[in-house]
Amino acid sequence: MALATTAPDSGPAHAAQPALLERLLEEHRELLPALQAWVEGLPGAPAERAWQELAALAERLRLHAHVEDETLFAAMADLLGPAALTGYLMQHDDIDEVLGQLLQTPGQLPDGAPELADRLLWYCESHFEIEERHIFQEALARLTPQQWAELEVQARALAARSGDGPPAPQQATDGS
Repeated sequence: MALATTAPDSGPAHAAQPALLERLLEEHRELLPALQAWVEGLPGAPAERAWQELAALAERLRLHAHVEDETLFAAMADLLGPAALTGYLMQHDDIDEVLGQLLQTPGQLPDGAPELADRLLWYCESHFEIEERHIFQEALARLTPQQWAELEVQARALAARSGDGPPAPQQATDGS
């Protein structure tokens, strides 16, 4: 069962959402249905193709988590204290652990893959929902436009280094 992802409050105070938050939400809206389709197509799928499809999804999920960890979660840890983000980070670790179990042997899935796939889907569904209902809302309430802009620059740089996303904007230097 896929959960519908909900956008953070778009009331008058937050009419235009920060670009980073929009991108994270869009990734949730893309990744969850893609993962659900992979899980549903797993029975009867050729093992090598299923493994390759999951490997591509895993790369996207891992980049998404890395960008969250290094930008939004780091900023919120500065405001709320690191303990406030421990659960979110542990959920990223749980997702990565299941991905590792599913992908440990190149070109083939392990025995018990359907159960692991269901667990992965459940982890992602619940994690995305919790993020959207809690940490994203807190970020909207607490981060300034300047902080959001700085996080966007960091996120673009991370994505550019990974080869996924537009290049990071170049900073002007004196004497150029």
